[in-house]
Amino acid sequence: MSSKDAQNLYGQKMGQKGARTRARLMQATAALIEKRSIRDLKVTEITAFAGLSNATFYIYFDDVTDVVLALALEVKQITPVIEELLAQPWAPEDALRNARVIVQAYMSFWDQHQAVLRLRNLAAEEGDKRFREARHQATLSMFNMICERIEASGFPVDSNSMATLMMTMLERIPAITRLPATRSRPKLMDAAAFLLASLIAPGSTSLLAEPKPAGRKRKPGDRASGPSSAEVAE
Repeated sequence: MSSKDAQNLYGQKMGQKGARTRARLMQATAALIEKRSIRDLKVTEITAFAGLSNATFYIYFDDVTDVVLALALEVKQITPVIEELLAQPWAPEDALRNARVIVQAYMSFWDQHQAVLRLRNLAAEEGDKRFREARHQATLSMFNMICERIEASGFPVDSNSMATLMMTMLERIPAITRLPATRSRPKLMDAAAFLLASLIAPGSTSLLAEPKPAGRKRKPGDRASGPSSAEVAE
């Protein structure tokens, strides 16, 4: 929210003091949702953590969900590293390395903001249009940049569809790998990087030059490993 035009719930313009108070409530909520379910979190806990009164809370927010929405609206899922790499041309020999840097940066960002992003995505999937729009706005910059790079590459696919698939994959990896039984995060990240490099730099020599790690050959009857149904549903 822009401090210049920000208003409280009474329609009053917020000055610096009001903006700081609102920020304290948001910071308190962000800290508490790291360890607590939003369904169990109460306004009294947020105000106690922030050192403010319940009456002060209701000057700026309707309820706990309203604070989480405000937090979600502040998140932009793109980092300077990602933006810089997607804005520059990729030499074929650098494609896979660049893609891996992007995927790693995205995962690090997700880990840093995982509580807010997890709650935002859950509310969006449950049909809350406010959180759907927050997710759309948060991912739009990176989506557009990937879409533009796919179009420029001449890859014979619909750029919008492939950019959507790429962003969906990146969004799901943190959710899948938060389950204790899963140890596939590096493999999933590498797969995402491979797809991204393939889309932005088709036929990249770096893809062909990457050595495959040695491993046991599969025997007849071996089951392919992959995420369980619980992991996919997470």
